[in-house]
Amino acid sequence: MVEIMENNYGTSIEEKRGEKGPSPHLLQAKKTRRMFGAIIDMCIVTLAGMILSAVAAIPLTGFNEMNTQAYVEFEEMRALFEATKLYKIDEEGNAAGDDEMYADYLTAKLSSDAEVYVNDDVLMYYYVENQEQSVAYFNREILGLPEAIDGENASPFWQYGDDVNEPALLKADVKDQLALHLAGTTSESTSALYANFKTFFVDSMKEARAHFSDLATTISAYDEYAVIILAMMERSAIAAGITFIVVSIIFYIVLPLIKKDGRTLAKRVMGMTVVGMDGEKPKPGSIIIRGVLEIITFSLTLVFVPFLNWGYSSFDLPILRIGDFAITYLSIGLASFAISLVSLIVMAISSDARSIHDFAAHTMVYDTNMWKTSKINEDLNK
Repeated sequence: MVEIMENNYGTSIEEKRGEKGPSPHLLQAKKTRRMFGAIIDMCIVTLAGMILSAVAAIPLTGFNEMNTQAYVEFEEMRALFEATKLYKIDEEGNAAGDDEMYADYLTAKLSSDAEVYVNDDVLMYYYVENQEQSVAYFNREILGLPEAIDGENASPFWQYGDDVNEPALLKADVKDQLALHLAGTTSESTSALYANFKTFFVDSMKEARAHFSDLATTISAYDEYAVIILAMMERSAIAAGITFIVVSIIFYIVLPLIKKDGRTLAKRVMGMTVVGMDGEKPKPGSIIIRGVLEIITFSLTLVFVPFLNWGYSSFDLPILRIGDFAITYLSIGLASFAISLVSLIVMAISSDARSIHDFAAHTMVYDTNMWKTSKINEDLNK
């Protein structure tokens, strides 16, 4: 039997014997299988952690109630933003872009209806109606007209009507050229004027929105919403982290202890057996040491749990908070990545494909059928 194994695997069990008895031999090809098995284990733990977090852990943190509160705050913010007319928001919460806003603005400014000309002017509405500034202020500070009606006008687009306190008018030639461009009769001059007028509108909108963002009411509304969102992110992150830890302990420690063989699900399915250096099943202490180190080594996947919900900002979220001290997902991810890299290097250069947790727990991963064959051989030789 020993000769057959020597011919098949190149190294006899006799050569691998130690002081405590036969040390099992691991095929070189098992390095790839072990890595693949580790990846499967990580995927199982991550998937189970995500499902349990979503179904049980996160709802227990009051996440759903906070989500409802965040929705209420969002609707209030939306109403506050829409009241300025600087933002055009659809039912899904998406704001209209500059092109759409400019098209509406230009249509209003080219209208012959005086009511449309004034009411659909989003810039005038914001400063005069929403911010309660005078029309004269708007004409002077936003449109760039002089203080006096007979003053020098440096504006390329606007001119006064009969009074500085009345809405300014587009210059006649400007209005005509813009109308021609909009009707499709374009030339170099009309195209240039159209582009310059759009630049004026977009820049003015940016200034108006910046002004609105700096208002105390806007900042207060944003802060209230942000506090809720950050609390939701932190609570869900902690819940997901604790769930991951519990699932990992069950998967890497509890179940292998119950089965008394130290094997994870992937190892069991892929025909790999964990044994001690004496060729026997691992002791409970070895299973625990091995499981703890596997959890630390493979916790890199934990980083991606909140990332799927919150994006890159989730990396600074705490997985565990003790008073003012917090362990973040980023720190766990970086530490785990370093340990995983070292573990893979150790496995790659080790002649028997043992990794960090194998050396610490005094274990090896062995082909199940080969281990059974060696045990039968030993029994026959007794």
